[in-house]
Amino acid sequence: MHILLDSPRKGLLEMIAISNGDVTPEKWIPEDAASYMSVHWDFEKTYIEGSKILGVIREDDDALKNEIQRQVSRVLDVDFEADLLAQLDGRVTLFTWVQPPARVNSACTAIGVKLVDAKKFKPLFEQAIAKLAERRVEESYAGATYYRIPARDRVRERINPDFMRLPEQCFAMVDDYLIYCDSKELMEKLILTGKNDVISLADTEDFKLVLSTIEEQVGDTSKLGMVAFARPEESLRSLYEVANSEATKNQLAQVAQNNPALKALDQALRNNPLPPFNDIVKYFSPTGTLLTSDATGLHYMEFSLKKIEDEENEKDEKK
Repeated sequence: MHILLDSPRKGLLEMIAISNGDVTPEKWIPEDAASYMSVHWDFEKTYIEGSKILGVIREDDDALKNEIQRQVSRVLDVDFEADLLAQLDGRVTLFTWVQPPARVNSACTAIGVKLVDAKKFKPLFEQAIAKLAERRVEESYAGATYYRIPARDRVRERINPDFMRLPEQCFAMVDDYLIYCDSKELMEKLILTGKNDVISLADTEDFKLVLSTIEEQVGDTSKLGMVAFARPEESLRSLYEVANSEATKNQLAQVAQNNPALKALDQALRNNPLPPFNDIVKYFSPTGTLLTSDATGLHYMEFSLKKIEDEENEKDEKK
């Protein structure tokens, strides 16, 4: 897909401040990540252009600056432009990981924001945690410190641990990144991955194949504004295990007694058992996505790799 944009861009279009840079997964992203996405964005440019537009609408050039500063000051005694905006390097990374055992919400999410000067930002981070998270618990793992916000008792009471994991907000500074995730296990896994000389996502064969395919399209990967990678089979495997477990079948049978629709589903699953997972997963392969921005506009491409057996079948057909 290509979106043709006027050059030079003006107004709202200029707020689409996609930049470019390194897209190699950070060393703390585990090798078994289910998906990965990294975006380069010029936050300062978006802020400046947004200020101009709002300034025209409100007839006040400082309208956006004053509004944001008021909101920030209400929580933290800092200068938004000097202490926060200036610390954003421009790279944001998001990845997911499937936490065992398999449950309905096994997929965990982590977001990392790269900082210009992590040492300078650390006191502000600790100040923010102290003010925003009264129930925070300071944890130490593998020589690193992170903060966990335990789930409230009323949330714990509503969750059946056999079917759902208990999400917990976690915050940490790892290398030059401010990281948030919704799982204690994931936070500790990424800390351990980053501190040890172990295989990370960047070292895996399937990611290398996706990246090499991207290189064939753009040549220089440093020109990319965004790159994404996914292993659909990882998320599918978790759902398959949940759907095929005896606990799920028994639970479905109980709730289906007074529900005609669920009763029909229960009967259908019992009469038609799911096929072996290996028979399903062969139809899924790693996918890649890229986005670039240049003078002509935005260029977007998404693709999936061919399975080896698919290539072999094509060769046989040609013979």
